[in-house]
Amino acid sequence: MSLNGSKRRTGAGASAQRTADTIRADERKKQHRTAAWAVPLLVAPAAGGAAYLTASVTSVRAGFAVAVTITVLALRRLYRNGGSTWARGAAGERKTARILRTLVWCGLGAWTVIHDFRVGSKYNGDHLVIGRCGPVYVDTKTWAAKNARVTTDRHGRLWYGRYPQDKTIKTVLWEADSAAQALGHPVRAVIAVHHAPVPRGGLYSGGVTIVQASELRRHLRDLPRTPGWTRARVASVHRLARHSLQPAA
Repeated sequence: MSLNGSKRRTGAGASAQRTADTIRADERKKQHRTAAWAVPLLVAPAAGGAAYLTASVTSVRAGFAVAVTITVLALRRLYRNGGSTWARGAAGERKTARILRTLVWCGLGAWTVIHDFRVGSKYNGDHLVIGRCGPVYVDTKTWAAKNARVTTDRHGRLWYGRYPQDKTIKTVLWEADSAAQALGHPVRAVIAVHHAPVPRGGLYSGGVTIVQASELRRHLRDLPRTPGWTRARVASVHRLARHSLQPAA
Protein backbone atom coordinates (compact mmCIF):
# COMPACT_ATOMS: atom_id res chain seq x y z
CA MET A 1 0.00 0.00 0.00
CA SER A 2 1.17 3.52 -0.72
CA LEU A 3 1.36 6.23 1.92
CA ASN A 4 -2.01 7.63 0.93
CA GLY A 5 -3.66 4.23 1.34
CA SER A 6 -4.15 3.53 -2.37
CA LYS A 7 -3.09 0.20 -3.75
CA ARG A 8 0.24 0.39 -5.56
CA ARG A 9 0.46 -1.10 -9.04
CA THR A 10 2.79 -4.06 -9.45
CA GLY A 11 3.65 -6.51 -12.22
CA ALA A 12 4.28 -6.05 -15.91
CA GLY A 13 4.02 -2.45 -17.06
CA ALA A 14 3.46 -1.17 -13.53
CA SER A 15 6.09 1.55 -13.51
CA ALA A 16 5.10 2.77 -16.99
CA GLN A 17 1.44 2.80 -15.96
CA ARG A 18 2.22 4.83 -12.83
CA THR A 19 3.92 7.41 -15.04
CA ALA A 20 0.93 7.35 -17.40
CA ASP A 21 -1.43 7.84 -14.44
CA THR A 22 0.59 10.85 -13.26
CA ILE A 23 0.47 12.38 -16.74
CA ARG A 24 -3.27 11.74 -16.95
CA ALA A 25 -3.85 13.32 -13.53
CA ASP A 26 -2.01 16.46 -14.61
CA GLU A 27 -4.01 16.48 -17.86
CA ARG A 28 -7.27 16.17 -15.90
CA LYS A 29 -6.34 19.15 -13.70
CA LYS A 30 -5.78 21.29 -16.80
CA GLN A 31 -9.12 20.11 -18.19
CA HIS A 32 -10.89 21.10 -14.96
CA ARG A 33 -9.39 24.59 -15.20
CA THR A 34 -10.49 24.92 -18.84
CA ALA A 35 -13.99 23.64 -18.07
CA ALA A 36 -14.33 26.13 -15.21
CA TRP A 37 -14.44 29.05 -17.68
CA ALA A 38 -15.50 27.32 -20.93
CA VAL A 39 -18.73 25.81 -19.60
CA PRO A 40 -20.34 29.05 -18.31
CA LEU A 41 -18.94 31.30 -21.05
CA LEU A 42 -19.19 29.07 -24.14
CA VAL A 43 -21.00 25.77 -23.62
CA ALA A 44 -23.98 27.02 -21.62
CA PRO A 45 -24.82 29.94 -23.96
CA ALA A 46 -24.44 27.73 -27.05
CA ALA A 47 -26.60 24.96 -25.58
CA GLY A 48 -29.19 27.46 -24.34
CA GLY A 49 -29.39 29.30 -27.64
CA ALA A 50 -29.73 26.12 -29.67
CA ALA A 51 -32.38 24.84 -27.25
CA TYR A 52 -34.38 28.06 -27.53
CA LEU A 53 -34.32 28.02 -31.34
CA THR A 54 -35.23 24.34 -31.50
CA ALA A 55 -38.06 24.72 -28.99
CA SER A 56 -39.51 27.67 -30.87
CA VAL A 57 -39.63 25.65 -34.09
CA THR A 58 -40.58 22.21 -32.74
CA SER A 59 -41.13 21.52 -29.04
CA VAL A 60 -39.67 22.12 -25.59
CA ARG A 61 -38.73 18.46 -25.36
CA ALA A 62 -36.73 18.67 -28.59
CA GLY A 63 -35.05 21.86 -27.35
CA PHE A 64 -34.08 20.13 -24.11
CA ALA A 65 -32.66 17.17 -26.06
CA VAL A 66 -30.56 19.52 -28.22
CA ALA A 67 -29.21 21.31 -25.13
CA VAL A 68 -28.26 18.01 -23.47
CA THR A 69 -26.59 16.72 -26.65
CA ILE A 70 -24.51 19.87 -27.12
CA THR A 71 -23.47 19.85 -23.46
CA VAL A 72 -22.46 16.18 -23.49
CA LEU A 73 -20.45 16.55 -26.71
CA ALA A 74 -18.71 19.64 -25.39
CA LEU A 75 -17.79 17.95 -22.10
CA ARG A 76 -16.52 14.88 -23.92
CA ARG A 77 -14.26 17.10 -25.99
CA LEU A 78 -13.07 19.07 -22.98
CA TYR A 79 -12.27 15.90 -21.03
CA ARG A 80 -10.97 13.72 -23.84
CA ASN A 81 -8.01 11.51 -22.96
CA GLY A 82 -5.07 12.49 -25.09
CA GLY A 83 -3.35 9.20 -24.29
CA SER A 84 0.40 8.88 -23.88
CA THR A 85 3.26 6.73 -25.02
CA TRP A 86 3.62 5.61 -21.39
CA ALA A 87 0.08 4.23 -21.31
CA ARG A 88 0.56 2.47 -24.65
CA GLY A 89 3.88 1.09 -23.44
CA ALA A 90 2.32 -0.23 -20.23
CA ALA A 91 -0.46 -1.92 -22.20
CA GLY A 92 2.14 -3.53 -24.45
CA GLU A 93 4.10 -4.85 -21.48
CA ARG A 94 0.94 -6.41 -20.08
CA LYS A 95 0.28 -8.11 -23.43
CA THR A 96 3.82 -9.50 -23.45
CA ALA A 97 3.33 -10.73 -19.88
CA ARG A 98 0.24 -12.67 -20.98
CA ILE A 99 2.22 -14.24 -23.82
CA LEU A 100 4.97 -15.28 -21.40
CA ARG A 101 2.49 -16.53 -18.83
CA THR A 102 1.42 -19.29 -21.18
CA LEU A 103 5.07 -20.24 -21.73
CA VAL A 104 5.62 -20.54 -17.98
CA TRP A 105 2.42 -22.48 -17.27
CA CYS A 106 2.98 -24.97 -20.07
CA GLY A 107 6.68 -25.33 -19.26
CA LEU A 108 6.03 -27.05 -15.91
CA GLY A 109 9.08 -25.49 -14.28
CA ALA A 110 11.21 -25.23 -17.41
CA TRP A 111 10.56 -21.47 -17.66
CA THR A 112 10.21 -18.63 -15.17
CA VAL A 113 9.83 -14.88 -15.63
CA ILE A 114 9.99 -11.66 -13.65
CA HIS A 115 8.57 -8.34 -14.81
CA ASP A 116 9.25 -4.64 -14.32
CA PHE A 117 12.47 -4.72 -12.34
CA ARG A 118 14.85 -1.92 -11.46
CA VAL A 119 17.88 -1.31 -13.67
CA GLY A 120 20.32 1.22 -12.28
CA SER A 121 18.91 4.16 -10.34
CA LYS A 122 16.50 5.59 -12.92
CA TYR A 123 15.41 2.85 -15.31
CA ASN A 124 13.43 -0.36 -15.34
CA GLY A 125 13.68 -3.61 -17.27
CA ASP A 126 10.54 -5.06 -18.85
CA HIS A 127 10.81 -8.86 -18.64
CA LEU A 128 13.51 -11.37 -17.68
CA VAL A 129 12.81 -14.91 -18.88
CA ILE A 130 14.85 -17.80 -17.49
CA GLY A 131 14.72 -21.21 -19.15
CA ARG A 132 16.75 -24.12 -20.50
CA CYS A 133 18.48 -21.63 -22.83
CA GLY A 134 19.61 -19.52 -19.89
CA PRO A 135 18.40 -15.97 -19.10
CA VAL A 136 16.80 -13.83 -21.81
CA TYR A 137 15.97 -10.16 -21.41
CA VAL A 138 12.80 -9.19 -23.32
CA ASP A 139 12.08 -5.54 -24.01
CA THR A 140 8.56 -4.68 -25.17
CA LYS A 141 8.05 -2.08 -27.88
CA THR A 142 4.54 -0.88 -28.73
CA TRP A 143 5.17 0.59 -32.15
CA ALA A 144 1.81 1.49 -33.63
CA ALA A 145 2.48 4.17 -36.24
CA LYS A 146 0.40 3.56 -39.36
CA ASN A 147 2.27 2.08 -42.33
CA ALA A 148 5.56 1.91 -40.39
CA ARG A 149 7.50 -1.34 -40.68
CA VAL A 150 10.38 -2.73 -38.66
CA THR A 151 13.39 -3.43 -40.89
CA THR A 152 17.17 -3.62 -40.98
CA ASP A 153 19.33 -2.11 -43.68
CA ARG A 154 22.31 -3.75 -45.39
CA HIS A 155 24.55 -2.64 -42.52
CA GLY A 156 22.32 -4.37 -39.95
CA ARG A 157 20.97 -1.10 -38.58
CA LEU A 158 17.46 -1.34 -37.11
CA TRP A 159 14.74 0.99 -38.42
CA TYR A 160 11.17 1.64 -37.35
CA GLY A 161 9.62 3.26 -40.35
CA ARG A 162 11.91 6.19 -41.25
CA TYR A 163 13.52 6.33 -37.80
CA PRO A 164 16.78 4.57 -36.90
CA GLN A 165 16.75 2.71 -33.60
CA ASP A 166 20.40 2.93 -32.59
CA LYS A 167 19.51 4.28 -29.15
CA THR A 168 16.94 1.53 -28.66
CA ILE A 169 19.51 -1.18 -29.41
CA LYS A 170 22.07 0.45 -27.11
CA THR A 171 19.55 0.75 -24.27
CA VAL A 172 18.32 -2.83 -24.58
CA LEU A 173 21.89 -4.16 -24.58
CA TRP A 174 22.66 -2.08 -21.50
CA GLU A 175 19.57 -3.40 -19.69
CA ALA A 176 20.45 -6.99 -20.62
CA ASP A 177 24.05 -6.44 -19.45
CA SER A 178 22.81 -4.99 -16.16
CA ALA A 179 20.73 -8.12 -15.59
CA ALA A 180 23.74 -10.28 -16.52
CA GLN A 181 25.90 -8.53 -13.93
CA ALA A 182 23.27 -9.07 -11.26
CA LEU A 183 22.89 -12.76 -12.08
CA GLY A 184 26.47 -13.64 -12.96
CA HIS A 185 25.27 -15.25 -16.22
CA PRO A 186 25.23 -14.05 -19.85
CA VAL A 187 21.82 -12.71 -20.86
CA ARG A 188 20.44 -12.73 -24.40
CA ALA A 189 18.58 -9.62 -25.56
CA VAL A 190 15.27 -9.69 -27.43
CA ILE A 191 12.84 -6.96 -28.49
CA ALA A 192 9.18 -8.03 -28.77
CA VAL A 193 7.26 -5.68 -31.07
CA HIS A 194 3.51 -5.14 -30.87
CA HIS A 195 1.55 -3.82 -33.88
CA ALA A 196 4.28 -2.75 -36.33
CA PRO A 197 5.07 -5.68 -38.67
CA VAL A 198 8.36 -7.52 -38.23
CA PRO A 199 9.46 -9.98 -40.93
CA ARG A 200 8.56 -13.56 -40.06
CA GLY A 201 11.44 -15.24 -38.28
CA GLY A 202 12.60 -11.93 -36.81
CA LEU A 203 15.56 -9.63 -37.35
CA TYR A 204 18.99 -9.30 -35.78
CA SER A 205 20.73 -6.00 -35.12
CA GLY A 206 23.76 -5.18 -33.02
CA GLY A 207 23.44 -8.20 -30.75
CA VAL A 208 19.67 -7.94 -30.28
CA THR A 209 17.01 -10.18 -31.81
CA ILE A 210 13.78 -8.44 -32.85
CA VAL A 211 10.60 -10.50 -33.19
CA GLN A 212 6.89 -9.93 -33.54
CA ALA A 213 5.38 -10.26 -30.08
CA SER A 214 3.07 -13.01 -31.35
CA GLU A 215 6.18 -15.06 -32.25
CA LEU A 216 7.95 -14.52 -28.92
CA ARG A 217 7.02 -17.88 -27.37
CA ARG A 218 8.14 -19.76 -30.47
CA HIS A 219 11.40 -17.85 -30.58
CA LEU A 220 12.18 -18.63 -26.94
CA ARG A 221 11.34 -22.31 -27.33
CA ASP A 222 13.56 -22.54 -30.42
CA LEU A 223 16.63 -21.12 -28.69
CA PRO A 224 19.32 -23.77 -28.23
CA ARG A 225 19.50 -25.31 -24.79
CA THR A 226 22.48 -24.35 -22.69
CA PRO A 227 24.16 -27.31 -20.92
CA GLY A 228 23.49 -27.42 -17.20
CA TRP A 229 20.28 -25.41 -17.25
CA THR A 230 18.03 -27.91 -15.54
CA ARG A 231 14.70 -27.10 -13.91
CA ALA A 232 16.49 -26.90 -10.58
CA ARG A 233 18.97 -24.35 -11.91
CA VAL A 234 16.19 -22.36 -13.55
CA ALA A 235 14.41 -22.17 -10.19
CA SER A 236 17.63 -21.24 -8.39
CA VAL A 237 18.48 -18.41 -10.79
CA HIS A 238 14.88 -17.21 -10.65
CA ARG A 239 15.20 -16.85 -6.86
CA LEU A 240 18.49 -15.00 -7.34
CA ALA A 241 16.85 -12.69 -9.89
CA ARG A 242 13.97 -11.88 -7.58
CA HIS A 243 16.47 -11.02 -4.84
CA SER A 244 18.96 -9.10 -7.00
CA LEU A 245 16.60 -7.31 -9.38
CA GLN A 246 14.23 -5.36 -7.19
CA PRO A 247 10.78 -4.31 -8.45
CA ALA A 248 10.81 -0.92 -10.17
CA ALA A 249 9.88 1.84 -7.74
